[in-house]
Amino acid sequence: MCFSASASFTAAAVIGTISVYTVKSSWNNQYRFFGTIPVLFALQQAAEGFIWNGFNNSEQAYLLPYFTKVFLLFAWSIWPILIPLSMYKIETVNWKKNTILMTLILGISTALTSIFHIFNNEPLAYISSFHIDYKLAIPIQNKILITIQELIYGVCTLVPLFLSSSKKMYVFATANLISLVMAFIFFENALPSTWCFFAAILSGMIYYMIQLPRKKQLTV
Repeated sequence: MCFSASASFTAAAVIGTISVYTVKSSWNNQYRFFGTIPVLFALQQAAEGFIWNGFNNSEQAYLLPYFTKVFLLFAWSIWPILIPLSMYKIETVNWKKNTILMTLILGISTALTSIFHIFNNEPLAYISSFHIDYKLAIPIQNKILITIQELIYGVCTLVPLFLSSSKKMYVFATANLISLVMAFIFFENALPSTWCFFAAILSGMIYYMIQLPRKKQLTV
């Protein structure tokens, strides 16, 4: 989380516990990829906990570059692929499935671009107004390209959720959109960290979303 190491590790522990049941419930059905989201969010929050430890403990400062890369690989590269991929596997309506596939292709392209920057431009984490912000040591100068990549990222991580035929997914998508708006308004300087924390908390909804279809099948 963007506030402290203890908050990050606590969030990781709670979400990680939920994720065990989520993965077990989804492993053998079409929700397999969707069910891995909480456990990956738990790992991401744990990574940010170690980043906080690097700031607070000089003996662990050497870990900062490594966990910064790990956090950003989740934030910038995994989510724009995993979200559309998981929705593609769940969706049954052909035109929606094909549209989600296009967002997946966009997600792969922006993820690969992000991986290049993460390993070539040496990202830095620093504390700004009691939150963690992330910047590239060699910033991208082309503002238009940055804006385009940010828009593509938003499309890949939100649009597939709204396209889903599941009403529960629409609620999940709306909650994530609201969390993005709140993060942008109140924590703009730490947007990746803050939105990822809000999304991690919301990922706890996934267990319920996966369990309900299974219960309906059992009662048929």
